[in-house]
Amino acid sequence: MKREGSKVPPTSLVKIRDVANYIRQALNLGSDKVNMVDLLESVLPQHIPNFSFEVVTRETLGRDEARAYPDENIIQVREDIYIAATDGNRREQFTLAHELGHLVLHAGLGNSRSYARSSSGHRPYEDSEWQADNFAAEFLMPYERCRKLKSKQEIFETFGVSTAAATKRFEKIH
Repeated sequence: MKREGSKVPPTSLVKIRDVANYIRQALNLGSDKVNMVDLLESVLPQHIPNFSFEVVTRETLGRDEARAYPDENIIQVREDIYIAATDGNRREQFTLAHELGHLVLHAGLGNSRSYARSSSGHRPYEDSEWQADNFAAEFLMPYERCRKLKSKQEIFETFGVSTAAATKRFEKIH
């Protein structure tokens, strides 16, 4: 069973889509493939005051692959995940976009570890992990562009995401 995130203010999928599209437009990314490592290392520091992208040890994050601290404008990623992302691992693009989702959607709510996680008791649209996952999908694979693509293979090739992400996106839209 997928671990739930923290309960956060409810946010609809349409609102998440709007935020993802706004960020893409603000950063002049168009609707093409996004290189998340380049975005986090080079682009965001020019647009977000005091933004920090940190590569840290496995010991620092434990089981977490990455972690966002929205109120501090920090994204940390485990070094093994960073290496995989720089080597072109498609799954890690989603991981990094997911953390960006926390950064932009959950600012002002406390840092990722400062509010309690719960195993039940809130709806998906009130769940920080659900929101960040949907942000990552909307950010990496824009809805309007995906609607025009005819297969999960086209999504996979167009956006450089994993087969699993492309399949889920295609099935959700078509």
